[in-house]
Amino acid sequence: MIFGFNTDVKHGDTVYHVQSEARERELLLQTQVFVTGRCIGKRASSYADRFAQPEFSSEQMHDLLREQHRDVVERIRSGEVGMLFAPAMRSEEGISLEWLNPDAVLSGDTGGIATFVLKVNRAGQGLGGARVMLRVEMPESHTRYGQAMTDEAGEARVKLSIQNTLTAKHDRIDVLLQASHAGQLATRKYRLRKSADDEDR
Repeated sequence: MIFGFNTDVKHGDTVYHVQSEARERELLLQTQVFVTGRCIGKRASSYADRFAQPEFSSEQMHDLLREQHRDVVERIRSGEVGMLFAPAMRSEEGISLEWLNPDAVLSGDTGGIATFVLKVNRAGQGLGGARVMLRVEMPESHTRYGQAMTDEAGEARVKLSIQNTLTAKHDRIDVLLQASHAGQLATRKYRLRKSADDEDR
């Protein structure tokens, strides 16, 4: 019998709950990371090649799962939370992710609430039912997380409270976006900086 793993890890002011389990029907080892009940990232690895080997056992699968769980825990302890948004698996018909309105978020005219408009595509067509997650990080500030599901056109809107997005104190923001659907993942990373014109204002 394959057991899962659950570990709470604190980094800074944030407590991350790391949960790992074997999805035997899909031949996947999956580790998910939660903050206040929300999944903010995951790592999935296939063991299909090993499963085909006659000597492969449930004990070996358990060891692989433990090793993956331990690696995620250690990376969080080291402050490498961004790796959770790295795509672990791809297929020939993978999905893609677009951020449609970065200028609107950067304008600062958001009333403290920024709406991120994201689109997920597959084979050039909008993909409904995909989960999108984002992480917004500013220097010397709390990290914000959000998630939503795409509509039939493949679009999703995520609202986050972001006060004074680009100020003298916060001259840049780092944005990590991830989309997932049916085991496929797509990740985009952005570093947005205040323009020279903005600095002169």
